[in-house]
Amino acid sequence: MVLNSVSQIASHIKALYPNLTEALKEQVISIVETHKTNIENYVGTNIDSHSIDNKYVPPIVAFTKADVISLINAQTGGGNVKLGDLSINESGKEMSASQWAKMGEIKLKALGRGVQHKRSLS
Repeated sequence: MVLNSVSQIASHIKALYPNLTEALKEQVISIVETHKTNIENYVGTNIDSHSIDNKYVPPIVAFTKADVISLINAQTGGGNVKLGDLSINESGKEMSASQWAKMGEIKLKALGRGVQHKRSLS
């Protein structure tokens, strides 16, 4: 699957997490857009929402996954739930959110940072 637009990345994320509530599904595209903007600011270049260069896709996807997993945990409450013989441990998802955030940071740093030098006339 080619992911070269904000809407395609959002659709990809929604497909990875099919049990998202409608409220979360509506937020995914704005989360992707926010991470695209953050990466633009970091690298110092404009990224077209409809034509995203392949080198920017991995950090956008990683940061979006981290946020979506965190939102899922916030909705479900996370932690350990025990009811009689049934026990559910949500801590694996939280750890996964942290891992995706770290992966995003690694991929972002690999892109390099756009630095502009300005000269002052004093």
